[in-house]
Amino acid sequence: MTWLRRFHRTVLLLLVALFRGVPYVCFVLAVLAAGYFVQQRTAEPPPVAARDLHPNHPIVAGDLQTGSMENLVGKYTKYAIAAGKPVVAADVSDRPLLPDIAHKLFASVSMRADLVSSLSLGVGMPVQICTQTQKYGLPGPILAVNCDRRFCTIIVDVTQTSPDVRADELKKAWLVRHPFFCVTDR
Repeated sequence: MTWLRRFHRTVLLLLVALFRGVPYVCFVLAVLAAGYFVQQRTAEPPPVAARDLHPNHPIVAGDLQTGSMENLVGKYTKYAIAAGKPVVAADVSDRPLLPDIAHKLFASVSMRADLVSSLSLGVGMPVQICTQTQKYGLPGPILAVNCDRRFCTIIVDVTQTSPDVRADELKKAWLVRHPFFCVTDR
């Protein structure tokens, strides 16, 4: 029977050791739970749209209310966001998104950023593409403008233009606002 007593004593010692650690485990769990609830309570809600934001809208401080908005200002919305809805990092992009250009023929024209700014070229504005020798096709609307510090790439809808597109003519092309004329028209 001695082996049975040893066994009971060993089990009893193990249970006592286990129960001595329970308060420490409970304390750690209580601290973690308290930290979680405090963090949840003090977490700042995301900013909400102050007005309806359309896709590709460049966000400015007046577009958002409440919450921390520093990391969202200057970015572009990926899709439409209704007024009063939260705006989070997943809803925005660092660069403007390309417009829906399905079933359209378009030309990409590069120009200096200062010229684009001085002409106030923007999405939807009708422009005329000019080449060194003549105007190119009919005026078309701007589909997208993407600028860095020095240059802008402007995508223009040329669907109404004749189908004899020659890329080599567009290498040194520029834009003028419609109804202005290219220098070669004078």
